[in-house]
Amino acid sequence: MNKNNKSFCAVLLCGGLGTRINSITKTIPKPMIKVFNKPLIFYSIEALLRSKVSKIILPLGYKGQIIENYVRKKYKKNLNRFVLIKTGKNTSISQRIIKVKSEIKKYKSFLLLNSDTIFNFKLNKLIEKHIKSKKKITVSASIMKTSWGTFEYNKKNEIVKFSKNNYLQNYKLINSNINGIRNSGIAAIETECLDNLNNKEKDFELNLYSKFINKKQVGLYIFNNIFWEPVETLSDLNMVKNNLKLKNFFKKNYGKFTN
Repeated sequence: MNKNNKSFCAVLLCGGLGTRINSITKTIPKPMIKVFNKPLIFYSIEALLRSKVSKIILPLGYKGQIIENYVRKKYKKNLNRFVLIKTGKNTSISQRIIKVKSEIKKYKSFLLLNSDTIFNFKLNKLIEKHIKSKKKITVSASIMKTSWGTFEYNKKNEIVKFSKNNYLQNYKLINSNINGIRNSGIAAIETECLDNLNNKEKDFELNLYSKFINKKQVGLYIFNNIFWEPVETLSDLNMVKNNLKLKNFFKKNYGKFTN
């Protein structure tokens, strides 16, 4: 176990309605959907417990009591590492952050991440990159799978190959000369960035990141050779459950389990 870094906490977002997968989330919150016989939130929590963060703050929302009960039972020996705060059912991310801001403010910096993504990132690498960069925010990006298939073409627009399940590191943006890279949803942020946070902002990330990008205060860390699988739809869920590479990785790290 790494020694905790008292300057860092984590905010693990877990309060959304999960409307894109509501055939399941009618009865349980999305972070409690099981993959390999463990709830999605398990994988994020385990990554955080193995990192240098001192506290894991959960802004509870939709069916939050189910998540709270799980955390209190599963992690009863580590409850001192958790802060569980009810932030309301129909609450935006900005509003949730504001409701837990007093806890975040006890630390110099915090990690922001989602609880519906399975990944094997070493979060300490992001923390170390952020500290060395002296930036206000360090966002992270990951490779992405093209599950619908990829047509490769030459300069004459002639198709030379078709393949599926490829991975992209970056992509060309329409009407721009700049390449893009996919947001992993995990960022290291200086707590002072929340000083002027407005609870009426509709998109927390868009507003916060844009503000500090304009100030040239956002760094980038790219996770390479990783698993990063967000579960947003039933299709995503089925694809993750059938990913043998992913299953074998977590079986090795977290013991025997099944779908």
